[in-house]
Amino acid sequence: MVKVIGVGDCMVDKNLTTGMMYPGGQALNIAVNTKLCGAQSAFIGAFGDDYIADHMKKTMDEIGIDYSHSHFYHAPNAFARYKVIDNDRVFQRSPNGRYNPLQGAIRRMLAYEGFSQEDIAYIKGFDVMHTSLWTLNTPATVRLLKNISRSWRAKALKSLMTFPWIT
Repeated sequence: MVKVIGVGDCMVDKNLTTGMMYPGGQALNIAVNTKLCGAQSAFIGAFGDDYIADHMKKTMDEIGIDYSHSHFYHAPNAFARYKVIDNDRVFQRSPNGRYNPLQGAIRRMLAYEGFSQEDIAYIKGFDVMHTSLWTLNTPATVRLLKNISRSWRAKALKSLMTFPWIT
């Protein structure tokens, strides 16, 4: 069985039309979708400590995604709001027109703190690592990729777009 790990972004999309919240983010979506296709999947990301984070963790528990190496902070979890208009998702600004800076901070904490040696060893136990441009484009992720062997890194990069600055 292939082992896949998503490293990076996670948030929910709040459907203001129905009131439903949908966990996602590119790296989390890859972990979930590969799990649903039969892979052993895990996820490393940054979570807040609010009801949104609780919803995401409950959903991952139900699906069977290991997120034990994720980082947790006393801050609101990242989310986006949208309405369905003419069968299209139309994303909305916050009611007061401002962006919560803590929401942005939590999305960047993984890049700021980086990865422990334990995280790196855990990631090396997977066949494929997926991360997104927004996660990859950080010094912490570049250091992570340089810390893992060239043979493993080649497998990891198969799930990414090509970035010429990774050597």
